[in-house]
Amino acid sequence: MRKDLLTFVAYSTLTLVGLLFTIIPPCVPSIVNTFKLSLIQAGAFFLVQFAGYFVGVVFAGILSDILGRKPIYCSGILFASAGLIWIGFSPSPLSLFIAIFTMGLGLGALDGAANTLILDINKDKRGSALNLLHAFFGIGALIGPFIGGGIISAGYNWRLAFVIEGLIAGIFLIFTFF
Repeated sequence: MRKDLLTFVAYSTLTLVGLLFTIIPPCVPSIVNTFKLSLIQAGAFFLVQFAGYFVGVVFAGILSDILGRKPIYCSGILFASAGLIWIGFSPSPLSLFIAIFTMGLGLGALDGAANTLILDINKDKRGSALNLLHAFFGIGALIGPFIGGGIISAGYNWRLAFVIEGLIAGIFLIFTFF
């Protein structure tokens, strides 16, 4: 049963990562309008997000071997959730970029932690286990833009999309503790 539960946690984590990774694109026009950004500055959202992701992935693997999987999971969710909510309340472009980096850092840590977890519990079929894990990223990535785009299309401010997804991540943090 423990293997099934841990597998479920890994799959739901990568679904969450995919969902959260794809919140920015449908919100770009509204964010650009709010902060009067150029398209080059808007493109930097993705550079900053992936820079945070890179740092998170690299250190998640190293730190999870030292500290264990759960602290890295919880830290990743905390950073992702805080970054998302911070994006929703960012008063300036600089604050926005720092928040996007923070979100990316958390998502990278979650991705790294989920990979190490799935490898730990699938010693015999590691390749197929990783492939299936990353299919769940795809599921989340398909859902994410509909949440952000749906909120904006319904007439709500883009900031609400980030706050809602940040709260979803926060709820996932509570789930991870229990």
